[in-house]
Amino acid sequence: MISKFPFEIIYEKKENRIVVYSVFNCSQNPQKWKSRVIGEQ
Repeated sequence: MISKFPFEIIYEKKENRIVVYSVFNCSQNPQKWKSRVIGEQ
C-alpha cells in the first residue's frame, strides 16, 4: 500500500476490462466495510 493513498481497491481483471467492486478508506472501521459486503446480520 502507498503511504499517501489510504484506500484499498477491490477489483478483478476480466479479459479486456477491469471491474472495480469497492474503494475503501482504510482509516475507517473495517467492520463497516464487512457489513456492506456481507450484509448486516
